Amino acid sequence: MDVAEEPNATLESGSNLQTVPENEMIEDTEMDANEPEEVKMKQQLDQQKSRAQEPQRQLLRLHKPQGDSTIQVDEATGGTWPFGPARTTPSRPMPYPFVEAPQPLPRPPGSTYFFEALDRDEAVRWWKNKVYDRWEPIATSKQTFACKEACAIFVTSSKRFFITKKKESPGEVVFKDLPERYKKLFRKSRDKEIESLLKSGAIKILSLKDSREFLQKFPEYVLTSRYVDRWKPTGSFSVLPENWDPNHYVDGGDNMAEPKSRWCVVGWKDPHVHEIERAAPTPLTSSLYLFFQLSACRRWQGHARDAKTAFLQARPTTRQQKLACKMPADECFPQYHPDQLILLLTEVYGLVSGPAWWRRSLLEILVKELGYRVNPYDRCILTLDDVEGDPENTMVAYGETYQKTKGIIVIEVDDILEAGEADHRKKMEWLESKLRFGKIVNLMEAKEGTGYAGRRVRQLADFSFTYSMDDYVRDRLKFIKLEKKVLKKDAATQKLTADEEQQLRGALASLNWTVREGRPDASAAASIYAASFPGPTVANALAVNNVIGNLKEHKVSLKIHALQEEEVRHLLIADSSFDPSGKTKPQHGFIQAMTTPSLNAGAKAPVSWISWTSKRLRRKAGNTLLCESIAMSSALGAMEKQVALWRSITRSHFKPSSSMVSHEVDLGLRGPGTVIASEAESYRDPLTVALTDAKSLFDGANPEQAQGEDARSSLEIAVIQESLAQCRGRLRWIPHNRNPSDALTKVENAHCEPLLHMMSSNHLQIEEEAEIIAREKQGEHRRKTKNV
Repeated sequence: MDVAEEPNATLESGSNLQTVPENEMIEDTEMDANEPEEVKMKQQLDQQKSRAQEPQRQLLRLHKPQGDSTIQVDEATGGTWPFGPARTTPSRPMPYPFVEAPQPLPRPPGSTYFFEALDRDEAVRWWKNKVYDRWEPIATSKQTFACKEACAIFVTSSKRFFITKKKESPGEVVFKDLPERYKKLFRKSRDKEIESLLKSGAIKILSLKDSREFLQKFPEYVLTSRYVDRWKPTGSFSVLPENWDPNHYVDGGDNMAEPKSRWCVVGWKDPHVHEIERAAPTPLTSSLYLFFQLSACRRWQGHARDAKTAFLQARPTTRQQKLACKMPADECFPQYHPDQLILLLTEVYGLVSGPAWWRRSLLEILVKELGYRVNPYDRCILTLDDVEGDPENTMVAYGETYQKTKGIIVIEVDDILEAGEADHRKKMEWLESKLRFGKIVNLMEAKEGTGYAGRRVRQLADFSFTYSMDDYVRDRLKFIKLEKKVLKKDAATQKLTADEEQQLRGALASLNWTVREGRPDASAAASIYAASFPGPTVANALAVNNVIGNLKEHKVSLKIHALQEEEVRHLLIADSSFDPSGKTKPQHGFIQAMTTPSLNAGAKAPVSWISWTSKRLRRKAGNTLLCESIAMSSALGAMEKQVALWRSITRSHFKPSSSMVSHEVDLGLRGPGTVIASEAESYRDPLTVALTDAKSLFDGANPEQAQGEDARSSLEIAVIQESLAQCRGRLRWIPHNRNPSDALTKVENAHCEPLLHMMSSNHLQIEEEAEIIAREKQGEHRRKTKNV
């Protein structure tokens, strides 16, 4: 950039630069009127020639900088995509209060198209078509499919669309492709859906005259609608069986699945789609299992229910301008004209606002009319407080006296889990008269249990619970099918095809759901193999197939014991795998559970499984102690939340501000002092027991002064000590060979036997550290194992 030179001129940061047109900077030559005409013409030609020969440039005029201003660069405000121009925006406004507020975002266009985008095209193979002299992609599979089954994926690196077969939900059908026999079945299902829509008052069919007026006045508020037809699993099956064959369906018989039709609006065309409140959270997995633990401790019978056509039972919509829909394209509502519009009186299925509006409607009934309180840590949990302060409802646990809650509810969209005392049961009976429910299952009376969010839940005669993912593993986990055989020695270098890679993505997604909800034995594999992207190999696919095969072969049912509430203690088992090369971040895993004081005393104690995690640490570690310290610090953070959530669902009128930490802990004393350490309450009967197999961490965290090999380790150990004080916990050491969480940190050479034994027995026993060290050498505690 050329700058006009001036004496002592400087260009400082924050200088205001103004572009000056070139023709304004060139001085016009003053012509004498008395000169001959030939001279004037020659001068003009010379000026034009001089301008043509001068290189094109911008001349800038310098101004004195005023204050500490900055130069703003606005990038990517224009340009073009291969399929159209990019959106152009005006220059970026300065922050308030220097200028007026920026203009609001523009309205979305009348038609919007969504497509999947990838950043790379490494999986696409090309061949040179010499006839047309161009490169063309090679099909990844010989599988053929109809155009209606296709979807387009845009790859940004090559700026091309690629066609592949779209994913389909299990059991979904295309009505127009069904044989006439099945069309009759689904027409009955559709008629049932329409009847439910009209009876609930969720919709209103406008007359032809009103429909034409509405379409003329508010065309942007008229959306399209469609039916979603599928085979839905019956009550005895939580997921659609893999061997399901519609040809075996018997009308009115005992079938694995039934026809299910849902009328849905194409909600993404909503003109207010960017302004809609759409928050509809789902409960944490640990919240579900804490619900089971509370119900088992208080000997409550659990109940599972689902709201029938839940969205249609929501409050009337508050939209000032209501939406309307056209009749479904494949079949109009019976006895109505295809041009009649359907006026939406609430937020029905398909609208983006549907789940959030149903949730809000249900919460207002439960909170305002029935007196339940929303939990501060998980907004999907509600508890019923003891308003009257009944003395018989008083509990003394771990030195605290509190009024127990009388009931608990867990909401997952339209599925509800609930349990409680007589007052709670009366409120649930009133709720049944207010809302329509489909199935209502008493978990104790259902011998086969019931399906809930992909898992099978049972309540036993002693009020304990069991849950398993066996149905999901059997029916949803699919093996990856390789197109050709590959030698084992070449598997680690042979890349997967695009179709195989897509299968691997789907298998890992299903595997992650399985291990998170009920199979901790495959947690490490799900986490580690997910990092194989980009560029997974055949070896990765074979390893995932091996994991799926083990899950299918070995059935697992985890248990929530019916503990005495005053004897409930929290259990944390943590471990990490250290990479001495420093090439990868360490993998760490931990298990959260409930147990009794017997565990700390050295006896065999029951273990109620609450949660487990296997993932990469956020940063690398320079030594084993730092790696173990970071892992334990992260695990204790999760344990602090578990302790707080348990307190919030057991105590009436709980408030997060009511800290459980004693005054001594607040002042840094970390509990009351004792002359003999073994007589301290945190030593004899801690509220939380944290187990680690890192002897260096155990030795560094137990003294009052945090110790470590380096300053970073000492900092992490200080955080661990603070978390233990918050949880009223004690750090215990167990041998590496007996640590159940070791199998959550690695796939190869992992000690799986301790984890599998704890999963099968749902019990655990530990010993005093001094007894283990006196009996065995340190080297015996770290024996290597080989996968068979």
